[in-house]
Amino acid sequence: MNLTRLQVILLWREVCTAIERLPRKDGQTLLHLEPLMTAGFLSRRRAVVTMSVSTWNATFGKENTLRYPAQLELALRRLRDTVELSLPSLDAREEDPVGVSLMRMTLD
Repeated sequence: MNLTRLQVILLWREVCTAIERLPRKDGQTLLHLEPLMTAGFLSRRRAVVTMSVSTWNATFGKENTLRYPAQLELALRRLRDTVELSLPSLDAREEDPVGVSLMRMTLD
């Protein structure tokens, strides 16, 4: 693994740790974090996606209900068939793509 990849992964680990420490994990917080969290779920790096999913399930995934910002909702809907995600109050839709290949993950 080259140094830049390692630095990106270590930086993302810090981001996930900071998200886990947030006092509130609600729809309003998601609205502010949408670009950052969406980037984590759409990353080409498997390690970043894995950390993002783990952080999600340990934080926002434990809430009873959530309001999802549009881009984050799209990313989560596309991922939910390929990884284990806890998605409070996110209903299945008939138009959800099945087997969508959203990410071209690199094998680290």
